[in-house]
Amino acid sequence: MSTFFAVLLIAHVLFGLVGVMASFRVTFLLIKSTLPIPALIRASMYAFFSYLISWFSGGWYYWKYYGNIVKPKIVGGEFSWAHLVFMEAKEHVFLFMPFATLCIALMLWLKADALQQESSLRRKLMFFSFFVTLLAVIITLSGILITGGAR
Repeated sequence: MSTFFAVLLIAHVLFGLVGVMASFRVTFLLIKSTLPIPALIRASMYAFFSYLISWFSGGWYYWKYYGNIVKPKIVGGEFSWAHLVFMEAKEHVFLFMPFATLCIALMLWLKADALQQESSLRRKLMFFSFFVTLLAVIITLSGILITGGAR
């Protein structure tokens, strides 16, 4: 693997993990009785940009390296299901992540006052944020499983 592809893979993993942590932070800041709006907006923007960078770096890595070199090894090996099930699901679910976190960031930015006053709106955003965080954790675990299939 060339240095460029190694950097892309590292960026994909690290920015994905930062996104997971930022999503987790948003979810749990939404639980507080008084919302720390600036911290929520910052965390949601970290999540959005982290997932976006992870999305592009992982996509470029997949397009130029994984699909031609790693994928045939996994599919032809003992753990072909690692790609056939988890990578396929991961690819499609991850497309949703930057857009979902952008929606959360926009809600926090544009509806901060309403979120402070309307507990039902805050609860809905908290559940959506929790869902995004849960998906991010599942995608991360899927990536670990796929990496194991490649070895």
